[in-house]
Amino acid sequence: MLLGSENVAEGQVFGPEDLVYDADKGLVYTGCEDGWIKRITVNESVVEDWVNTGGRPLGLVFDGNGDLIVADAYKVTVLK
Repeated sequence: MLLGSENVAEGQVFGPEDLVYDADKGLVYTGCEDGWIKRITVNESVVEDWVNTGGRPLGLVFDGNGDLIVADAYKVTVLK
């Protein structure tokens, strides 16, 4: 299953629950245990703190408008 795969953001993302991939931009978004949604540029393995929900982001999905919807253990957040 891992043939052709690569590790990205190793040691920079802690407690990720879910991820969503934006193929057009080559970005992965993942929610971490400290409330940060990390944005990772896949080809360069650049990790940035993108948005902090102030909670515990558990699930991520893009809606039809390209907004990121976050299922948080403590609140609901829509990020544009």
